[in-house]
Amino acid sequence: MKQPTLAERVAALEKHVVQLIVRRPPEASAEELMAMSRPTLEERVAALEKHVVQLLARLPPLPQPLDWRSTVGMFASDEVMKQIDAEGRKIREADRRRTKKELGAADKKHRKASRQRAKR
Repeated sequence: MKQPTLAERVAALEKHVVQLIVRRPPEASAEELMAMSRPTLEERVAALEKHVVQLLARLPPLPQPLDWRSTVGMFASDEVMKQIDAEGRKIREADRRRTKKELGAADKKHRKASRQRAKR
């Protein structure tokens, strides 16, 4: 992935600061705000990065997205869930037996047809 240039970083940070300047920290001094207009890019980037870090620190943390990992173990000691699991296992095992039986019958039929063709 291409790294942004220093000028691109400055432009992006300045854009964010302009959007957030209305909500700038009350403790921001005139010197800190003037630091954005210093002549060197390095100083401007440092000041903008510092300001963005301060602004981001004031934001509440984003909630973690819920996914399957948040449910792991939540029914570990639930008797009803144990019964549901046992019934599910019985159903799956019955399906496996039925499928094996069907495949076995189909395989027998196929072998029988092959033998008949071979006899001709």
